[in-house]
Amino acid sequence: MFEKIKENLRDVLGIEDEHPAELDGSDPAVHARLISPTHLTLASKKIRTGEMWAQTIFVEGFPEETDERMLDSIYSTTGANVDVSIYVNNHDTNSSIDGLENAIDDVKAAIVQKEDKGESSARRSKRRLNRHEYIYDQLISGKDEMVSIGLYITVRAESKDRVGDATDDIIDTLRKRRLTVKKNPPTNNKTVS
Repeated sequence: MFEKIKENLRDVLGIEDEHPAELDGSDPAVHARLISPTHLTLASKKIRTGEMWAQTIFVEGFPEETDERMLDSIYSTTGANVDVSIYVNNHDTNSSIDGLENAIDDVKAAIVQKEDKGESSARRSKRRLNRHEYIYDQLISGKDEMVSIGLYITVRAESKDRVGDATDDIIDTLRKRRLTVKKNPPTNNKTVS
C-alpha cells in the first residue's frame, strides 16, 4: 500500500523515479510542496492561499441539543467551501470548582435582587442556579470534568468578497441559534515557523 502512495505522490509532485529518496521523509521541501499553498496574502482578517481566499471564525460553546440542520446550514453556503473542526479542551477540575463556586454565589445574589424587585426573570435564574449546582456536585464527586467545546469554521472562496459574504451568512445562521461567534478565533499564542 505504501508503494502505491509513493507512486501517486511521484505523479502529483512530478518527482522522477531516479530520485526515490525524495519521498523517504528526509526532504522537507517535498512535504512543503504537498501541504502548503504556493503563496499567502493577508488582508483584513482574510487570507489568500494560492488562488483561494479564506476566513476562519470560532463558535464558542456548542448546543447541548442540535440536529443535522445546523451543520447542513453551514455546509450549504453557496459559492464557498466550508471546513468545520471541533475544538475540545479539558479544564483543571480545581479551578473549575472555584469558578463554579463564584458563579453560584453570583446567581444566588441575582435571584435575591430579582425577587426583591418582583422580576419574573428570577425563575430563569433559579433554573440556572440548579444547573450550576448540578455541575458543581458532579465535579466535586469526580463523576464529571469541565471541557470547552467549540467549532473552528474555515470558509474558502475564489474572491475576497465572496468569502466575506459567505462568512457573514454563516455567522447570521449561527447567531439565530444563539451561539457565540467570533470573527477572530482565539489563539494559543504559539508562533508557527
